[in-house]
Amino acid sequence: MAKDINLNSEAWCDLIFEGKNQRYGAYYLRKTSDKRHIQAIIIVMVFAAAAIFLPSLIKFVIPEKAEEIEVGPVSLSDLDLKEDVPEENQIVEPEAPPPPALKETVKMTDLLVTADENVKEEDMMKTQEELTETKAAISIANIEGVTDGTGVDIADLQEHKVVVAEPVKEQVHEHAEQMPEYPGGPNEFLKFVQSNVTYPMIAQEQGIHGVVRLRFVVEKDGSIGEVQILRSVDPNCDKEAIKAVKKSPKWIPGKQNGRAVAVWYNIPVRFELQ
Repeated sequence: MAKDINLNSEAWCDLIFEGKNQRYGAYYLRKTSDKRHIQAIIIVMVFAAAAIFLPSLIKFVIPEKAEEIEVGPVSLSDLDLKEDVPEENQIVEPEAPPPPALKETVKMTDLLVTADENVKEEDMMKTQEELTETKAAISIANIEGVTDGTGVDIADLQEHKVVVAEPVKEQVHEHAEQMPEYPGGPNEFLKFVQSNVTYPMIAQEQGIHGVVRLRFVVEKDGSIGEVQILRSVDPNCDKEAIKAVKKSPKWIPGKQNGRAVAVWYNIPVRFELQ
């Protein structure tokens, strides 16, 4: 009979506890022991597999940190840029031609009566023998150059040099034969300025008022040029007066000898508290 009964089966457990109280935990533990053993084996196998394959899984999911490469200073002279740039796109710096060779010359000395101590050696007149020996031409300076006739005389270079004159600043007249005129007359211009001036709020709050006297340039084309304050009331009021004047349309320019000229013009700008 013992050969026909599997010790791991539930029938063996029922046979052992036959006629006994099966409410105690021993019966339940023995009856479910095979299931618990199987579960324990599975859990152990899962943990063992995780321990084996987890490092590989982490390595697969998280990429390795790139190896840091130390880059030192690179000079442009170390790079061969011509290898990557086509020849037709390369910028070639043009080479300036060498300066011409100067002809050997002797400075022509001007005759001047003066004391011996004021005469410098290089300013002394060359003798005929010295001129014959050196075979140098007479020019504007003493030059040690070539004597084979191929050189350039320094006087020729001086004659062809370019002289750039500084621009002459246009004169602004205080008065002109015909003074500049605002279209409509001076009263219309005062109305224009007063209608375009803004009374600064900070000046009103401080009770500042008065007349700003200024002058401005009416240019040759009738536009408004430089503006200067002659008598100030307040920096904020001065600034507003200048802004109003610069909004002016073009004037009829002043004339001197029948030619349009720039002329100064004076006006007052009034700031009154209401």
